[in-house]
Order: sequence, then C-alpha cells, then structure tokens
Amino acid sequence: MTERRKLPGVRAQRAAAGSDMRLVLVEWLDAAGGSRSGWKPIADMGRDLPARCRSVGWVVHEDERLIVLVPHLARDGDGDGEIVIPRDWMQRTIELVEGVRGR
Repeated sequence: MTERRKLPGVRAQRAAAGSDMRLVLVEWLDAAGGSRSGWKPIADMGRDLPARCRSVGWVVHEDERLIVLVPHLARDGDGDGEIVIPRDWMQRTIELVEGVRGR
C-alpha cells in the first residue's frame, strides 16, 4: 500500500527530467551482520537485527517482485545511483506529491 505525502517542487522536478515518473520514499529492511571483523564467540552471534533503511528516488521500473529507484536524474534523460529493492524487503512506500510541506 502506498501513502501519499505533499512536497513542494516535485512537479518542477518531473518537468525538468521530462518524465511522468513517481517520486517515492521506500522504507525497507536489509540484511545485517558481519560488521565486526575477526573471530568472535558463537554465543555473541545472532543478536543483530535487519537494518532499517529509507531510500528516495524516481520509480523507473516496478513489477510484482521489485522496484527500481533512481535518486538522480539529468535533463537529458540519464539517471544515476539506481537501487533495486525486492518487494519482500519493503515495509512501506510513500508517494511524494506536489504540495505544501507540513510541519
């Protein structure tokens, strides 16, 4: 389910990129662990939790398995910094739409 949030300037950004793509914030879980290098007791393992992540970008592709976000778009239609997020990892999606920023 996608929520909608108002954000000033979204319409202008879409026009500058020459696109009708949606701008979204995705909250998702990522694998975690192994951040400490070296040997450690087995009893100390298993205490890590998945990393809670947030990514913002233009939706360039989505299907029933995944979503692809690109945070950087150029006027010539190029993009950079894409991330592919499996839908199984996604917790929430918020569509950012043109409007007045709330407090």
